[in-house]
Amino acid sequence: MKAKKLCWYVAALLLIGLPSCEDLDSVYLHDLFVEKQVEYTLNISINNTSLVSSLIDPYDDLPYFIGGEVASGYFVRTKLFIYDSNGDLWGSSTDYNSSFNTLVEKQATMSPDDYTVVTIVDITSDTLDTYWQVLEESTLNTLHTSTSIWGQDSYGILAYSIKTASLSDANASISMSPSHLGALYSIFFSNVNYNSIKNIYYSVNIDPDSFSPDSRQYSRLLNRYQYNNLPFTGTYTGYYTTAYLLPKSSGLTFSYILEDAYQNQIGSTRSITLYPYANQHKLLTIDVTANTTSTTVLGPRLLNAPIGNANTDKSNRTSVYFNSNDHKARISTQSEIVR
Repeated sequence: MKAKKLCWYVAALLLIGLPSCEDLDSVYLHDLFVEKQVEYTLNISINNTSLVSSLIDPYDDLPYFIGGEVASGYFVRTKLFIYDSNGDLWGSSTDYNSSFNTLVEKQATMSPDDYTVVTIVDITSDTLDTYWQVLEESTLNTLHTSTSIWGQDSYGILAYSIKTASLSDANASISMSPSHLGALYSIFFSNVNYNSIKNIYYSVNIDPDSFSPDSRQYSRLLNRYQYNNLPFTGTYTGYYTTAYLLPKSSGLTFSYILEDAYQNQIGSTRSITLYPYANQHKLLTIDVTANTTSTTVLGPRLLNAPIGNANTDKSNRTSVYFNSNDHKARISTQSEIVR
């Protein structure tokens, strides 16, 4: 009797294409039903405002980025990477905006899992790798940054944030506020006797030049340095320049030489040891005549010791170790997460 009822049951199931009685022994209950794939939504919000809100240029006591804006032809680049529990890339996106104050928001529909979300923020000329590049993004443990074609000046900012999101039984939302990976140094060559000194040449090793978000470790991949020539024509008694440096507890050597009108070196090479720490931005004042230096917190001059008269020049972004052509600006873009 039970066998007859079972065959009637199977006969009914044949109407939807299920196995016949002959195959009943190989059919299991869980094979008769297809389970619907469960998916959840991950909402991501990235706020970059704090990266530049406190960066004050001591040359004119104005923000380096007024209103959070970058110059025409430059973009704030926000790269987003989502990795699954195996450390494999689930999806990524890249946004280009004209301001650090633009909130970047993303939404992803995902299968249940534990995910790691990484965002890396820098500035680009046009939409090209300019100061930094992001490499080997296919897995979390290989993802890292490295220097690109231009030296890291005030536009060489590099920041990141990393968070985890568990989508096991519900939707999730995370807010990310990237933090500086390095420190901005405003470098002021003051009290320059332009009657004899016609040029100052300085250099600093870019060491470290790479960062791994997974291990939170800095390293040096390339043998590069940042340099600049600061010419004096008799108009200025001081000169400002900038450098964005990644941390090194043992210190970085900042060297400079003085040259006369015939490009002959005056005196010996002068060296200063800098100790950059992430998010600790500094004003380095170098009194060239007295051959003394001082380091204070970067900020308005009223908050620091006086640094001389206003007869100084604010250098443009020429501190490069490779030259690159300028590029025309493009419209800011908002991107989707691509898998």
